[in-house]
Amino acid sequence: MRHTIRSAGVELSGNMRRQNHLDSPANTMPDTLREIPLPPHVYVPGFSPRHAPTWFDDIKASVRPDIPPHQLHRTDAFIAGRTYFDAGFFWECHEVLEAVWMQTRDPSSERDMVLALIQLANARLKVLMRQPRAAWRLCDMVETHLSRCPSDRTVLGLYVPDMLSQVSEARLIAKDAMYRTPRL
Repeated sequence: MRHTIRSAGVELSGNMRRQNHLDSPANTMPDTLREIPLPPHVYVPGFSPRHAPTWFDDIKASVRPDIPPHQLHRTDAFIAGRTYFDAGFFWECHEVLEAVWMQTRDPSSERDMVLALIQLANARLKVLMRQPRAAWRLCDMVETHLSRCPSDRTVLGLYVPDMLSQVSEARLIAKDAMYRTPRL
């Protein structure tokens, strides 16, 4: 049985919710509610079982080559990635966002934003895997991607200063884990 989160586009609960003052017709999502299936469990490599290989196929298939890069945040894959991140499904977030990343141009702000979100999810996953130092290094990578995005507007519905706040939060979580995790 699949659990679902009902989402109205980017107006998700959690830390990545866009600020109302940033909403504009170019940045808002469709008004329709989408059913985003939640995986049956959080996958943490080395700690829990992996999902079936085809579990995410329908979600990833929402990213088609005919979608303009600046509209990729309207795909089920991007919405699921955001939903999964907010729900603590970090590996799953990375899994579905790879389909979005592959449809971005190199170089582009869209690519950097998707990579920032993927690496931020990886940083949070590394903490769960008891690798907080790796999480800290991934936060450095996220900041590099975000530094290439315009800081005064949203990119794929995400506001750069809000993402930088997420990096700060991930660093605090990693720092706390460093003091709790013995070095191997």
